[in-house]
Amino acid sequence: MRETAFGYILYSYFIFIMSFIFSISLFSFTFSKSPSYA
Repeated sequence: MRETAFGYILYSYFIFIMSFIFSISLFSFTFSKSPSYA
C-alpha cells in the first residue's frame, strides 16, 4: 500500500512537471512566432 501511494505521488508529480514544461515550451513558441514583441 505504501509503495503504491509513493508510485502514485511520483506519477502525478511527473505529469505535473511534463505539463509545466509543455506549457512553457508552447508559450515560448507562440512568443517567438509573434512579431508584435520583436
